[in-house]
Amino acid sequence: MVPPLDNKDLQEILKVRYPDLELYVNQLIETFERVNNISMLQFVGFHPGNSSSGYCPCRDLLKWCKRIADLGFSRDGSLSENQCFWVYKEAVDIFASSSSSIKNRLSVMKEIAELWKLPVSAAETLYPLAKPIIKDSITCLRIGRVSLEYTEKPLQQHKRPFVEIRSSLHVLEQIACSVKYNEPVLLVGETGTGKTTIVQNLALRLGQKLTVFNLSQQSDVADLLGGFKPMDAQSVYLSLYKEFKELFTKTFPVKNNGGFITYLHEYIEIHRKKFLIDKNGEHLLKGLEGLQIAVRKSLKLIQPGSSKKRKRPIQSWERFDIKLHNVCQSNPSSTMMFSFVEGSFVTALRKGEWILLDEVNLAPPETLQRIVGVLEGEHGVLCLAERGDTDYIHRHPNFRIFACMNPATDAGKRDLPFSLRSRFTEYFVDDVLNDEDLSLFISQFISSGYMDQQLVNKIVSFYKEAKLESEERLQDGANQKPQYSLRSLYRALEYMQKAERKFGLQKALYDGFNMFFVSLLDGSSAEIMRKKISSLLLGGHMPPHVHLSRYLEKSKSDGSSGNYVQTKSVQEHLGNLARAVLMRYPILLQGPTSSGKTSLVRYLAAITGHDFVRINNHEHTDLQEYLGSYITDTTGKLVFNEGVLVKAVRNGHWIVLDELNLAPSDVLEALNRLLDDNRELFVPELQERIQAHPNFMLFATQNPPTLYGGRKMLSRAFRNRFVEIHVGEIPDNELSKILEDRCKIYVGHAEKMVEVMKDLRLHRQSSRVFAGKHGFITPRDLFRWADRTQRFGNSNEDLAKDGYYLLAERLRDEDEKSVVQEILEKYFRVKLNIKSLYEQISCRDNSSNLLVGFGGSDGLERYELVVRLYFLVERCYNLREPVLLVGETGGGKTTGFRPTRERSALISGYKEIIEKLKLKTCTYSHMDLSSDINAASSTLDRLSVMIRKCKEGQVCLDREELKDLEQIKCDLNGLHQKWQSIFVWQDGPLVEAMRDGDLFLVDEISLADDSVLERLNSVLEPERMLSLAEKGGTDLEKVTAHSNFFVLATMNPGGDYGKKELSPALRNRFTEIWVPPVNDLDELQGIALKRISKFKVTGSLCPECQERLSLIVDAMIRFFEWFNNLHPGRMLTVRDLISWVDFFITMETSLGPEHALLHGIFLVLLDGLSLGPNKGNVQVENIGFLPLGA
Repeated sequence: MVPPLDNKDLQEILKVRYPDLELYVNQLIETFERVNNISMLQFVGFHPGNSSSGYCPCRDLLKWCKRIADLGFSRDGSLSENQCFWVYKEAVDIFASSSSSIKNRLSVMKEIAELWKLPVSAAETLYPLAKPIIKDSITCLRIGRVSLEYTEKPLQQHKRPFVEIRSSLHVLEQIACSVKYNEPVLLVGETGTGKTTIVQNLALRLGQKLTVFNLSQQSDVADLLGGFKPMDAQSVYLSLYKEFKELFTKTFPVKNNGGFITYLHEYIEIHRKKFLIDKNGEHLLKGLEGLQIAVRKSLKLIQPGSSKKRKRPIQSWERFDIKLHNVCQSNPSSTMMFSFVEGSFVTALRKGEWILLDEVNLAPPETLQRIVGVLEGEHGVLCLAERGDTDYIHRHPNFRIFACMNPATDAGKRDLPFSLRSRFTEYFVDDVLNDEDLSLFISQFISSGYMDQQLVNKIVSFYKEAKLESEERLQDGANQKPQYSLRSLYRALEYMQKAERKFGLQKALYDGFNMFFVSLLDGSSAEIMRKKISSLLLGGHMPPHVHLSRYLEKSKSDGSSGNYVQTKSVQEHLGNLARAVLMRYPILLQGPTSSGKTSLVRYLAAITGHDFVRINNHEHTDLQEYLGSYITDTTGKLVFNEGVLVKAVRNGHWIVLDELNLAPSDVLEALNRLLDDNRELFVPELQERIQAHPNFMLFATQNPPTLYGGRKMLSRAFRNRFVEIHVGEIPDNELSKILEDRCKIYVGHAEKMVEVMKDLRLHRQSSRVFAGKHGFITPRDLFRWADRTQRFGNSNEDLAKDGYYLLAERLRDEDEKSVVQEILEKYFRVKLNIKSLYEQISCRDNSSNLLVGFGGSDGLERYELVVRLYFLVERCYNLREPVLLVGETGGGKTTGFRPTRERSALISGYKEIIEKLKLKTCTYSHMDLSSDINAASSTLDRLSVMIRKCKEGQVCLDREELKDLEQIKCDLNGLHQKWQSIFVWQDGPLVEAMRDGDLFLVDEISLADDSVLERLNSVLEPERMLSLAEKGGTDLEKVTAHSNFFVLATMNPGGDYGKKELSPALRNRFTEIWVPPVNDLDELQGIALKRISKFKVTGSLCPECQERLSLIVDAMIRFFEWFNNLHPGRMLTVRDLISWVDFFITMETSLGPEHALLHGIFLVLLDGLSLGPNKGNVQVENIGFLPLGA
């Protein structure tokens, strides 16, 4: 074990490395030790290896010494006050600036000031009153005490003005100092404090290229350093061209060869489309070979004894020559190639660019450890072992690395490992709160003047008041404290500045602050903040209302929006959405299920003419579903297929990330760069940074995580990048209007339905009839109820019956059903006879009637409970409502519907086969076709010849047969391409059922994760659509369900051996039906007797046989009754009875009736009843009850 360095070791190291500081070594080491002692007292559980403990490693002492070594110390050991001040400044940057606590930071600053004999006043304020001055000169940029040379003189103006507030300028000066001394920089701070913006601003001022990486839990080493990737011919050819151009410009004078370079560039651009179409770049390869020969002749003039600078291009040309030769030999147009593609990190390392690792604490530690070697100052190196390299890549002198992170006090955030964090120079970026800085920040958006200064003061007061209220009494739609940051203030002011010309100052001011400080809150909190805006910003006046159309761009569509109903609350939500769309801010809609979150976006997209794309998130959502992945093309080669999000960003579509908080938070954090004002997306596989299309909009929806299962808490930093809009439940007074307009029902009926819902909710509060998992009435239930009136009648009696079918038949307690019945009878003034509700079975449409042909062939007879079940399911089937059957095991939930599924599958595919056989006979009579797959190309050629002869009249085929022949050729061509592919997408059973119009049965649905099942949300909606983001392809494939498609799910009640209830959000999308167990002895006896009679004897039974079968069945039923009354923890069900009967039928002839009856109950029950020491006693007790003499 290597012990830590002691005081003597440190003295020796400093004297050797920094001889000019020899007289001050003891004072330097004392400062270092005193700082660590303060950290030890401030942090409970202090440990040097804890990255958040404030401990300063020896590396920090060496950084400090390196910085102050250039100050010019005197030989006599005396320091001027000015020199002491600069030593103090550097010590504060290194030792104090990393602490998140202002109190702790000031303590360290005072200790350092005392040690270096400076006045205490120097350490009384966090930031000195004198701001660092930024000054541009011809050759360098000066920021406070630091001067940095330009990489390139910046020509463009800054994209956004940099507000020179005191805290930001001091952080900018600290970063500039780290850049000067080649130190890796880590910026830590809450979201919205401008960490990334400060680094971007410095890079822009210096003309330095900056590449930003958004890291996440799924970030891989290959994303940073690169990896082997499939390369198509175009990528290979264009990379060769770029390398040739770079080498040529480095080797030969650009001025003398400008015409040639321009010609080469134009040639490539003209033929780029040709490369995309035919992938044939042989003419380019020949051209490059010819140019390479000419270059080789020119380079021969360089003598072997030339300088190293002249030898370097020669070596580079030799490597290029080898690479070009290999490409010519491999012929990438016809083979699949894998090539190592260097990541942007390696490219920046070579070329001297800057790298910013955003959200660095989200990345896996093993990924970050891979770049530790680069963090060792200007001599850091990197070896690409992934490529098989043995040589190191040395840092370019201009290369710098920055990292940003939020403190590890938020959801999904964590600390960096100390071994990595200690290599950075760390600065904590504070949230600005003092009035002077806030006034300066706000003044950038407001013109100067007396009245304008008054407005600035009002906004300062409002922001401070909002921050205070957010800590004390405000809460958002998820009952959490809202997060207000400088980003919130910046965006509110940015909106005000842009909207002022169109709507006036008062309206723009109200809309901007309403968008970022009100729309995310619940009802009571929103009212508080509206009053604050009115009193503090608007002088007690509210601006006039502006119509929705003024916020939106002109529609490019026909304006069709279906039967969408705009109520007062809906119009308010649409207004909030429209204001955010105006500025292209990302939007997060949060609210309970069935509150219309996705419908709001769909409607807005429809009236503005934008393409609407939806992604359903789940617990296992992967970044590939957003960004894309490698798939095989029609020729079998691996190509990168862009994901749904990438296509939307490129093409300006509107995309909705549904159920956002189901997806892993680390996956979502990878989108940060797209959500902030940069609006760009980095795709690691392409090593491409995509700037969002001007029309692109990103929306997200989620249910409150505290109320719905499987939902995660999103981090404050992530949420703060959105405009959050709370979409509450639809008000009761608006529901009747929506029902009337959307479902076309009589207004009186709509009002009665809403009254029923309100009354049921009152009962839920008092008696918990509809509490939690035992039932929950939502607007979706009312919409289903109203939709049934058009199909099944709209009288008061019809409405009451369907209300009972929907609201009562899912309840598991008879008392609760009675409550629903009483309320329905109360408002619709009818008397419901429950026993007669299922006597009239609908037979209006035999093609869709699930009961047609039902005869119990699979084990269930037509007893009362089965008739009820089929009647309720058939009613749902007629309107294609997804059904959820809930009941104990063995009750017949699945068995009863299996024949229907098999019958529909048989009918759906038979007709097409007959037509193909007819055509097959026709084609074989005219030509000889090979069935060998290897001869597919020749077969396609023969089909082409035959089609041509048919068109010329040489072969006699009518028009329909010719059309079919062309279709066969097309199908065969598609099959041949699939055969050539390595991987082929295969539709799952759900997609197949949607396409074919089958019944899709999801058995034991509750055993799957709710988050996985949420993927079905769009299928369970009225649109019945599924987006296949996983499939990829040039366009997002959307499968719309066949008109006969029907979803049926089954589950057992929760609480039994790991069984759980579905989440309210998913469960509410089904029409739920409770399937009670069959306990009536007469029904059980009828089931058993009919089954024995049906399978045992064909034809009529003699009286003696009937009596004998009755005795056997009677013995079974009496045993059932006796055993179930024992309550042993194992109840016999209909399934057990049918299994016992089937065994008796099979074995009665060989074993005799008594032994068949006995062995049957052993098989069904006794063999598995008890495995303990009293197993024999239990079996004897049960056997003793059986009347074997019957």
